[in-house]
This record gives sequence, C-alpha cells and structure tokens, in this order.
Amino acid sequence: MAKYAVIGGTFDPVHLGHLSFARDVLEQTDVDEVIFMPAKLQPFKLGEDVSPFETRFAMLKIACAEHDGISVSRLENDLEGVSYTYRTLDELRERLKKGDELYFITGSDTFTKLDTWTNAEHLLRTNSFIVGVRPGYPTEELEEKRAEFLEKYGTQSVVINNERLDISSTMVRELTAEGKSISDLVTPGVENYIKTHGLYKQD
Repeated sequence: MAKYAVIGGTFDPVHLGHLSFARDVLEQTDVDEVIFMPAKLQPFKLGEDVSPFETRFAMLKIACAEHDGISVSRLENDLEGVSYTYRTLDELRERLKKGDELYFITGSDTFTKLDTWTNAEHLLRTNSFIVGVRPGYPTEELEEKRAEFLEKYGTQSVVINNERLDISSTMVRELTAEGKSISDLVTPGVENYIKTHGLYKQD
C-alpha cells in the first residue's frame, strides 16, 4: 500500500512556494509521494493567456527531479475537455493499485469553497484532503467546513502547517517581463529553462 497526494494548478511557472507546500506535506503526513498535476484547461482560468501544457510540464519535470518524493503527472493533458478535479481524481484512482490511498492537497481558502466546485458532492464523498494552513491564519471557518463536510459527505481531511512563501506565478512572470532576477523565486533549473526559451518576455 502507498499513499499519494495530488496538488493541482496551472503552474505557469512552478515556483519555490509550490515546492515548499509539497515538502510540508511529505514532512507532516505519512504520504509517500506528492504528485503535481498541471491542468490542461483550468476551469477558473478559461480564456486567460496560459503557457502551453508541454512548457509548464517541462518546468515541473525539472523542478521535481531535484526533490525526492515529488513527481509530475500529465494525466489532465491526456483527458479530453476541461480539467475538473473530481474527474482527474477518479481517473487517477483507477490507475493506482488496490489498497493505495489518494489525497487532494488544498489551501484552507480553497478547501472552504470545495462545495461550489463542479460535481462537488461526488468530489467530497469520494476523496480525502490535506489542507495547508498558514501560520496565524484564522481557522474557525476551516474547522466549521471540515465538520460540515464530514457530517454531510463523510469527507476525511488532515490539516498541516504550511510555511507559505510570499511568491506567485504572476510575480515570476512580471519580474521576468521586466528583466529582473527571479533566482530567489524558482529553482535554478526552472530559471534556466525560462531564460533559454525566452518565456514571459514582453512583446
């Protein structure tokens, strides 16, 4: 038996904050492997200008290669249509061995809104969650939602401390476009990939 945890997103590009979250999961739970799951068509970002899947996937491969217990999947690119989380997790669970366990990783803000996602009841009934909470973050709403989801859907959730770094992919793209350093925001390999391929430059 193995325990896997999925962290989804656009990852345009993957940065040190993403990797820090993954390491927090590995250090604070008994999860064996964290899987980065880049979206092909992110439901919340339809219509936005997002780098091609293969570009984002390549940067994740570079970043994950530098860390034990962290991998990247191209599953959502192989599925047709919009990358809905419930569907991705259903498909991934089918591919795991019998007895393996699967978790979905979210931040506390996202967790409290899961009941608004597509096919939310199915998502919450069939999956377990790892929820990262920033130090000092109010947890009253989170604990209320955990109790509500458990009572309504039987949703199992684990809360961890997430020493979240003040980094965003938007910040990385903007600094790159301005010709400024991103060396303290991404891994050296990702920084080199961005420079080599001329990503995020202003036209």
